[in-house]
Amino acid sequence: MNTTAAQTPARGAGGKFQPKGAANGKTKEPDKLTVKMEDGRTLDFIGKRRVIAEHVFDPNTGELQATSFAFRSGAVRKFGTLAPNLVGKAVALAIRKRVSDVTMNSDNDTEALEAVDELLKRLGEGQWAERNGTGTGQVSVLARALVEYSNGTRTIEQAKAYLKTMSQGQKYKLRESAGLKDIIARLEAEAAGEDDTEATEALLAAF
Repeated sequence: MNTTAAQTPARGAGGKFQPKGAANGKTKEPDKLTVKMEDGRTLDFIGKRRVIAEHVFDPNTGELQATSFAFRSGAVRKFGTLAPNLVGKAVALAIRKRVSDVTMNSDNDTEALEAVDELLKRLGEGQWAERNGTGTGQVSVLARALVEYSNGTRTIEQAKAYLKTMSQGQKYKLRESAGLKDIIARLEAEAAGEDDTEATEALLAAF
């Protein structure tokens, strides 16, 4: 297993975000554990990631067929169709989470409203992801972490523009870097607390 440390983002010349070591052409890889799964797949677990979730959709209807959860131990658990009485609750919670994600990037009420209007329009057109094909959740947290790391000297738009130039692997390195790791953990913990509250409300409503 590769045990080298993750890179740390820094602010280079011109105030641009720059990974530590980029100036001398050296970058450090995050920890990676390659696991042979019990279903025959080989997956890479980056950093402290303990589970990889994958969804299987019907190519014709777009309906979810199954979700698999792969663990670092090699174990795999699969979940099929939700019980009919849970489908509505699951959709409601997912949409509330999407709204929360897009409004996190907003600097004021007007931007928040515009972001939600755009999201609702996409959902109405049958598009769950952003038009560039990526979800908002992880990028949102990473962008917010970069802004906080910059002590407010960079805007959320600058952070998002910076992230668009990076590969998924580079984003993983940023998430595991010493400069951002604690910030991201706190932001995700705050988001998880909101999700727990929503889930609890759903359980009470079903009682």
